[in-house]
This record gives sequence, structure tokens and C-alpha cells, in this order.
Amino acid sequence: MGRKLIALSDEREGVRLHFEGREDVVARVVVGFDGVQSTVRQFVCGDVRPRQSGEIGLRGVIPVERSQELPTPMSLHLWCGPETHAVFYGLDNGGLINLLLVHKPPRPPAWARSSNRVGATRDEALQLFGTYGWDERILGLVRDIEGDMSLWALADLPRLPRWSRGRAILLGDAAHAPLPHQGQGGGMAIEDAYTFGAILADRGLDDPGRAFDTFEKVRKTRTTMVQAYTRAAGRAYKLAGGAAASRDRSWPQLPERIGWIHAHRAEEAVAAVTGAGAET
Repeated sequence: MGRKLIALSDEREGVRLHFEGREDVVARVVVGFDGVQSTVRQFVCGDVRPRQSGEIGLRGVIPVERSQELPTPMSLHLWCGPETHAVFYGLDNGGLINLLLVHKPPRPPAWARSSNRVGATRDEALQLFGTYGWDERILGLVRDIEGDMSLWALADLPRLPRWSRGRAILLGDAAHAPLPHQGQGGGMAIEDAYTFGAILADRGLDDPGRAFDTFEKVRKTRTTMVQAYTRAAGRAYKLAGGAAASRDRSWPQLPERIGWIHAHRAEEAVAAVTGAGAET
């Protein structure tokens, strides 16, 4: 903790971790769980950078007592509009509302060429999203966001050529960061952690490459599919005209179409390759 990793290099004993302003550490195995801007990924795959979707997101949390005009604010809500959409749901045992408000401008803002986020004021956010004709209840959520406010250039990762190199492996957003439109980034990271731990418990670290290859085979198809569905969802939310009407007619079938995302059982996937019994 409290260290910034700036580079990795191979050593006979393992992998050397180079930290800014701190002593190096040599590790037997390195798990790169360091996010979409991963330093470990540069060591594993070279210069593979996140790809921006062209969407800009505004995130914030709002005390629930300030949102009495919203229908059932603790439920998951998705509001759609041309080139914009909003998602909100309850947090903290009903005390807070989590908001993600997204738009896709005709061209990316200048700041997105050099950064993935920039600070914003409420007035700036309201002016930006007010141009889309949002319902006053959504704009009211923006006004009531607590704490600092930022605009994010939304991004995911292209499919990587590999997830491991030698004694270093990537997990979570470092390996397969999705866009936020299915809410699966954190969930897939948890699935990765469980799967990787179970495989290591079964295979051990005497031959880490074998465990790494097994982990990638177990996880890669699922994470690639979730990424693809997430990109498609982001496009669908922002449709207009006849395309939006067709999308709306399809909403009743949504649970069947995306149910596989939420029905996934990581322990069953692990059992298929380790032979261990799945927990119930």
C-alpha cells in the first residue's frame, strides 16, 4: 500500500516490481489487478491502451430524501434518450441514490485526448446535459449530487493477445475492462478473484504458467461476451425514432436475453476444470 508501480522486469527469482521513490520488490508471482490503466498490462502485453467509446459519463451519489419525486428510487432505473441515457439505483440500505448520466457528443471534448476524466461544477453539468431536454427529475439529481463531481471519458479494453507472461498475470479491469452499461466491471473482477484463487488452490504455484493458462481458458469467453453485450447496450440506450420504438417493444424479453450474465456461477466453471464439487 502507498506505493506507485512504474515498471516490472524479469528476474531469475521472479518478477521485479519497480516503485516510484521506494525500494524494488521481487515477487514469485505478480497478479496485476491494477485497473484499466494497468502498469502490469504493459509488461504482459506491451502498449495496449483503453479505447474510448466517445461517451462522456457523469457519476454521483444523492441522498434519497432529496429525490422524493422519483418513482421507487431504490429500484434500478434506466431512462433513455437520443444520444443520452441515465441509470440510477439505491445504495447504502436505501440512504443514497447512485447516478450515472451519459451522453455521446458529436465529437469528443478536447480534454478526453489526454485524460480519462476532468472535474466539473454543477452548473457545467446542468448546462451540458440540459441541452438534451432531460426530465427535470433527472436534472434535479444532478443538482443534488454530494461531493466532488467529474466527467469521465468512458472506455473499455480491446481483446488482449494474452493475459499472462512468465510469472505475471492480469485480472479484472486490467485484463478485460468493460464499459459500464451492464454494471459488470466489479462483478467480473470478483468472479476472476474467486476463479483464480480456486485454480491456484488446485494447481499450486510450482508451475504458474499452467495455472495461468487454465484461468484464461475458464474466463476469457465469458468476459469477451460481457464486453460485447455491454457495448451493444450502450448503443441501444441512445437510439431515436423507429429504432428506439423497436428497442422499447423488446424490453419484455430483456430478462431472457441477458439472464445468462447474472445466472453465471463461477464455482461451477471452476469445478468443470478442477473436478472439485461446486458449492450450493
